[in-house]
Amino acid sequence: MTVGILSNTARGASHRHTTDPNAPPAASFSMRVSSKAHYGLRMMTEFAKAYGAGPLSIAEVARVEHLPLAYLEQLASQLRRGGLVESTRGVHGGYSLTRPAEQISVLDVVTVIEGEVSPVECVSHGYVTGTCQREGECASRGLWMRLKQSIDAVLSQTTLAELVADQSLIDSMAPASADPCP
Repeated sequence: MTVGILSNTARGASHRHTTDPNAPPAASFSMRVSSKAHYGLRMMTEFAKAYGAGPLSIAEVARVEHLPLAYLEQLASQLRRGGLVESTRGVHGGYSLTRPAEQISVLDVVTVIEGEVSPVECVSHGYVTGTCQREGECASRGLWMRLKQSIDAVLSQTTLAELVADQSLIDSMAPASADPCP
């Protein structure tokens, strides 16, 4: 997965860090995870919640997460081929994790869905040395390498079980609904 870097000016934002109305828009960027990786991770957390209780249908995940069914079906197929989920056919069929949620990292999920996480091409595992003309004189390559290592570390050290536990904690601290009807 290549982390996308979007410029606010490219999106038409006009946020300025000056009071001069004639000043050009401030340059900024944001790094974004693709919707494919985000939706895939959301689906995997639903499978993690259901782990041990039998398969969960994609239609149920789509309903709970408010995500498009057809898109989730494509992602589930990738996750099955990647060995993270298994499918069961039939009326009570669906998908389930191939191993406990404690043994599946966020990096496992993202890698199966998107491939390697890399903020820039020159720090990816498949980069061929010498491809970039600026390789020997690039002052920022070390920064991108450290960023990649940090992202990989966080994603590999975070499991589906932790995501589910964190969400359960947040849910338990939420104020009670004012509407007593479900």
